[in-house]
Parts: sequence; structure tokens; C-alpha cells
Amino acid sequence: MTASLGTTPERHISLMGIGRGGCRIAQLVKANYAFPGLRVIAADADADVLRQCSPDEIIHLGEQWTHGEGCGGDMDLGERCVSASSSDLRDLLQRSRLIFVAAGLGGGIGSAGARVLARLAREAAVPIVCLVTMPFSFEGGKRMGTAEQALAMLRQETEAVIAVPNSLLFSRLPPDTPGTAAFSMASDLLAQALSGLARICCAQGLLTADLAGVKRIVRRPGSTCAIAIGCGQGENAADEAIQNFLDSPFVGGEHSLHDVDAALLTLLGGDELLIRSVQDCLGKLQSRFP
Repeated sequence: MTASLGTTPERHISLMGIGRGGCRIAQLVKANYAFPGLRVIAADADADVLRQCSPDEIIHLGEQWTHGEGCGGDMDLGERCVSASSSDLRDLLQRSRLIFVAAGLGGGIGSAGARVLARLAREAAVPIVCLVTMPFSFEGGKRMGTAEQALAMLRQETEAVIAVPNSLLFSRLPPDTPGTAAFSMASDLLAQALSGLARICCAQGLLTADLAGVKRIVRRPGSTCAIAIGCGQGENAADEAIQNFLDSPFVGGEHSLHDVDAALLTLLGGDELLIRSVQDCLGKLQSRFP
């Protein structure tokens, strides 16, 4: 069942959160990082999760299978739920010119949903980019095994997959950070990253990347892909943006850049952005790569 909270006649850029973790990220994007032309969708089998969301559109997956109670981490049940709602997902794809997906792997809906949506997007010839998280080691071998299986199957459906270990999101936090605050900060980082990636692919800037460039990076054989966003304002905007970029847990520290064999850079700014600022920023970034 689809409940539309707003409509637009033209094909738009869609950002969908699938499963509990994905819906949490979608909600943060809608509340804090949305931009004109972006349509945010939340999709899950758990009615309680969806009631906590206020996106542009809600898709309740597989009501006839779970009766709104979720699928308890069962990936097979998750696939039945998502497949049962394929008509709603196809309708969404028909209204989208590009779709970004957030999901946590290891459970039921997230593990199955991203893959089913990727397959439907491929059939509809709609470009799709998936940002997925991998479980912590302490969540157990079974959940990690499910996540690894789901990731392998997802990569068979789409080349544009960015997989982020949950442990990486916490790597830069002080050990005495409260648990609830840590998870909130991690979700916020993912929301920033996904919204930033959508802006990168869709922005009209001085130096921008398109979806083909993103896919060329993430599909490199045997590679691990990361994404980080840096923002700055004022006279020292370039230095501030670079430092924010380097401090991102997605980067893993400045030393990690020495192992990078390919990078995709987008630089966005207002009409007041000067060419010397562009040169300064690019020069400082290039000096940190091999």
C-alpha cells in the first residue's frame, strides 16, 4: 500500500530508506538535508517504524505477509514482503529519473529490499545508487553472514553499491560517548552522505560528477569505496571543508588516502566562488593523494 503525502507531476530524484535503519536515515534526510527536486520515501513492513516517519511518501511493504509487525530479521520473509509490493515500487520508479537507496544489511527487509528494488530499477532502466551498512561484529556471525550474502546478491543487480561497516561510523567517537548519541550521530553521518551524493550527481556546479562517474568508481574490481562530504563557509571555507572531509569517519584518517587508487571529486559553491579558491582547494586535496 502506498500513502502519498505530496505529489509532483515530473520525474524526480528519489531517495528511499528501506527497513528500520533505512527509514531512520530517510527521515533525517527529509528533516535536515532535503533540497528542491528530491523526493524522500520510507518503505518497511513494520507499521510502527512507518508511523515514526514523515517523508514525502510511505510504502508499507507486504502487509498481507506480516500484518504490519515486521519480518523479524527473516530475509526470505523480507523478500516475499518486498516482492508483494512490487507494483508500488514499479510505480515509484516510473516517477523517478534517479533513485538513491539506504538500507541496513543483516536483517530481513533491508537485506532483501535493496536487492529487489535494484532489480526492478534495472528492468525499468532507472539509475540506482545503494548505500548500505554492514553489521557490527558483536551482532553475531549469523547477522554478518546474512549481510554478506545480501551484499553479494545486491552487487549482482547493480554496480553502484557503497557498503559501509557500522564499526567505521563509530571509529572517531570518544569511548565514553553515550550509546544513543553514538547511534544518532552515525545515522546523521549516513544521512549527510546520501544527501550529499544525491547533490553531487544532480548539481550544476563548477566541478561536478555525474552518475556514470560514480559508477565507474564503485565498480572497480576488488575495491572498497568510501564517500565523505566536507563543507566550509567564510574566508577559510576551503580549509574548513578539507578538514571536515578528512575528519569524516568514512575516510578513516588522512593516512588512508595514501592507499587510494581512484577518486571522484565534486566542488560546489555559490556565485561568489572565486577561481583562486577552487585552485587552492584542489591543490590542497591533491597533495594528500598519492
